[in-house]
Parts: sequence; structure tokens; C-alpha cells
Amino acid sequence: MDNTFTSNLASVTRDAITLIRPEETDDTPSSFWLTNPLNSFISNVAAGSEHSGFWFEMASSVRAPTNTLSEELSEMNPSILPLTLFEDNTAHSCMEHGVKTYPGVGLEPEGEPAVFKNTKSYRNRQSGVFIHNSRNINVESGIFADNLIGIDIDRSPTCSISDATIIGYSPEYRALAEKINAHTLCVSAVSYDSLSMLCDLHSTNHAIYTTSSISRTLIAIWVAN
Repeated sequence: MDNTFTSNLASVTRDAITLIRPEETDDTPSSFWLTNPLNSFISNVAAGSEHSGFWFEMASSVRAPTNTLSEELSEMNPSILPLTLFEDNTAHSCMEHGVKTYPGVGLEPEGEPAVFKNTKSYRNRQSGVFIHNSRNINVESGIFADNLIGIDIDRSPTCSISDATIIGYSPEYRALAEKINAHTLCVSAVSYDSLSMLCDLHSTNHAIYTTSSISRTLIAIWVAN
């Protein structure tokens, strides 16, 4: 807790070949693994992870053996704690999501919302940001480009997106794909032509979207119960 991580680069994160304990998740790694939101992450870069860039893997209690170190830790529920600071972070070229809150019990801060501010997440095989089984999270500003889904909010009420720029298929990305004669660089299951389509936005979960810019995307923002 109360740590600050600033201007770090984590690249080419790979799966663990052998798990030390069955409950470990090192076979689905992230470049930055966040299990307690009482920390600050500023201007870090996650590049080329075999799974995700930033993973908020929350639990309803502190993991052992750390939970035996003090009475405070033994009674702590990390999933409902406030997020200290998550600002100006970048995730790109990940095989799964750029930033995610699942698997896990979800990030559900009580009181003030958790803010993902000015995140840049691009060229990830799945979502730029995947918020699942969570609540009270604000995505503020940032750029989300060349992902299968720009921002995915699933089973997560009282979340908001504001001042974000979402680009489905950027001219630079298209030019690079054409140069190597590939339909797509990160997404193997989507046709070349469909990547320039703008799909309908369906909001069923009381999320709020304000003054965001969306252009040429397969799925800009996906919201589901």
C-alpha cells in the first residue's frame, strides 16, 4: 500500500510454465498486476504482454501470507478501497486486454469513483479497457485505438466515460497492415472491411458517456448486463 510506480516500462510479459500454487494466476499474466488500489501508477507503459497490460485483480480479502502481518490487513477488503491514482498509463500490443478488472471479484470502490485518467491503450487483440463485474469507475480522457473493442463495460453499473478518443482502425494501422499484406495485425477473427464499420452503441447498464470522439471502429463502446 501507499506505493508509487512512475515511468516504468514492462515489456514482453510471458506465461508462467509452472504454477507454484494452484490458486496462482501467473499463467494469465499482466505486465502490471494490481491487487490493492491504495497505490499510484503514473506514466507507466505495458508493451507486448502475452495476456494483459494492467490487471486489477481484486479479492475480497488480502492474500495469504500477507494477511497475517497485521490486524488491519487481516480485515481489509481491497475490492472496495479507493484507487489512489491511475494516470497517463499506456498499454499496447497485448494479446488480451490493455487494462482490465477481470477475472477477480471486481473493482468496486466505496465513496469516490476510481478514475482511469488519460489512459492510452492501442493495438491490443481484445479490449483497450475491459471493466467487468465492477462499479463506480470513471474513464476520463485518453486514446483507445486499433483494438477489437475500444472500451468494454460488462456487468458494471455506475461507470462513466468522458472526453475519450476512440479510433477503431487508424490510417497508420491500415497502412502497416497493407504493407505486410495482412488483413489485420492484432485481431485475427475480424474481416478487413468490417473494421471500418461503426456499430451501434447499446447502453443497458446506466453508464454515462460525454463528449467522447469515436471514429471508424468495429465496436467503440460495448455495454452489457
